Amino acid sequence: MDRVKLIDFTPASAATERWCDGEARARGEKETLVPRQVISGTEARSFYEHLLAADSAQTTPAELPENKLRRQQRRERRRERRREKDTPIVGQRDTGRAVTPAERQRAGHRLLKCAQLGDVEGQRQVLAEGLCDATFRDSFGWTALMCAAHAGHINAVRMLLEEGGEEQRHDEALRLASGQGHGHVEVALRDLAGIKERERAELERARQEAARRRWCEICAAECCDAPGSRHEASTVHLLSRDAPLPPTHYHIPESSVGFRLMLRDGWDKETGLGPDGKGRKFPIKTVLKRDLTGLGFKRDLPARVTHFSAHDEDAVRRAQGPQPPVSRIERAATLGRRAASRQEARARDWERDLRSYMNTD
Repeated sequence: MDRVKLIDFTPASAATERWCDGEARARGEKETLVPRQVISGTEARSFYEHLLAADSAQTTPAELPENKLRRQQRRERRRERRREKDTPIVGQRDTGRAVTPAERQRAGHRLLKCAQLGDVEGQRQVLAEGLCDATFRDSFGWTALMCAAHAGHINAVRMLLEEGGEEQRHDEALRLASGQGHGHVEVALRDLAGIKERERAELERARQEAARRRWCEICAAECCDAPGSRHEASTVHLLSRDAPLPPTHYHIPESSVGFRLMLRDGWDKETGLGPDGKGRKFPIKTVLKRDLTGLGFKRDLPARVTHFSAHDEDAVRRAQGPQPPVSRIERAATLGRRAASRQEARARDWERDLRSYMNTD
């Protein structure tokens, strides 16, 4: 197999010719310099004016209406973006003027720097300007309270808490102070968190009481309960209603002759007997005696109003079946004698047994 012959490249130093302005020239040939023409300012101005006049003289095709509308819409959108970018935001404090985002950002960074260095006067000055407040956060989420707690400046922490820094999350500042070993800052934050929690609970309780407070038209007074709650069932509310009492039911037929005679003679069934209506209102409750025990022996029978027809023997019929035997109640003296007799008998038996054991050989 024949070996492939490689191509030999000629080094650049061995070149006998070189290219200049697109033409091959010998190394020894001298270049001819062409003098550059310089024009004056008047000539340049006349040239451009002539060029603009020529462009305006040319006829251009009429622009389509939709293209013109789209261009106007683009201009409007650009103006809106510029307007939103340049619109300032109002500072959270009443400073009397608007605060731009850039000013608020610069003031917030100054506040963070003062908190990091423990400069209490600098913090007061930045907050007094009204460009930002104590709750400002940078792009990394750091606040002035977090910076002061991380650095351990207790005075700066207290000042920020007084200025409204308590609205921030205390867990972040507590975590930073605990991680750096600033126990005094951690104690101050925990104490303030407890105080604020109690104040918040009291405010919430007062708000709920104010929300429940209402005016009762019936009682002509202010109550603290919601409709349908305890105030509706209170004695004062019920008496103020002047509602009629429920009718009285005697559990006897109103069609009976006696009931109708009493109504005809002027008796008011909602009042008692007598001309003034102050007598007994309900019949006397009785107890039917159906046993052979003595009067007053058994008093646990319930008394009730009995209504039965005249000459109704079944209403007073003695209960059928055997009556339970009545146990005899013995006196204390009798019980004592019997107990003494039993004791003497046990003593005699014990003495007899003892003598028999001792006489056994």
